Amino acid sequence: MSEIITELLLDTVIKITLNRPSKKNAITQSMYQQLTQILREANENEKIRAVWLCGAGGDFTAGNDLSDFAKCRSAEDLDAVLSFLQFIPQFSKLLLVTLEGVAVGVGCTLLNFADFVYAETSSRFQLPFTSLGLCPEAGSTYFIPKNLGRPKAGPLLYLGQPFTSEVAKDVGLVTEIFSSKENVEKAASELIAQLATLPAKALHLTKRCVLQDSADLNSWIAFECESFLELLLDKHTQTRLQALVR
Repeated sequence: MSEIITELLLDTVIKITLNRPSKKNAITQSMYQQLTQILREANENEKIRAVWLCGAGGDFTAGNDLSDFAKCRSAEDLDAVLSFLQFIPQFSKLLLVTLEGVAVGVGCTLLNFADFVYAETSSRFQLPFTSLGLCPEAGSTYFIPKNLGRPKAGPLLYLGQPFTSEVAKDVGLVTEIFSSKENVEKAASELIAQLATLPAKALHLTKRCVLQDSADLNSWIAFECESFLELLLDKHTQTRLQALVR
């Protein structure tokens, strides 16, 4: 069974489903490689207006597969993750994320780069990085304090406090909240139908304009990645991770 399922909708939107429901769609190194490749190909396809990302089995994603992290011994072991984190801020097609259940770790931080995020009301979000001996990534240390203020961001970033869809919307991670999965899917389908009627070039150049103010953010993300890697390779972090995956 494929861990990444792709589907072409209306000849203009690629739907990507994370498909490891038994692991709450935790993302492996192989899945990161596939995701980056799919996004790169979408970027180069003039017919594609958007990518729709979702998870199977009632959850978006529990984040990184910790068993992969517990095996890391060098920077090269993290190439697939870092390539994805460095590429997604530059992705020039529209990105729609629909979610229910859990959105943990990278499942939460990648929402910083989505153009539309539709969440089911009972979805739960968490950035549990420090409890793993790590630091948040994907620009979350930039966006969350900026949008929420440092005093309110502190419990989320430093303590890994879980938060609701309503808080996620306040933080700027969610566009709209819906009462059921069916309503989320309906809204997403209506959105991609609308996007299919709009000129692809106009959408593409508008997104490029949005990305123009990203130079400082790219430096910020690079520093996050360096810090994340330093922490991941630390012997105390490895001991903690290996204890969790036994």
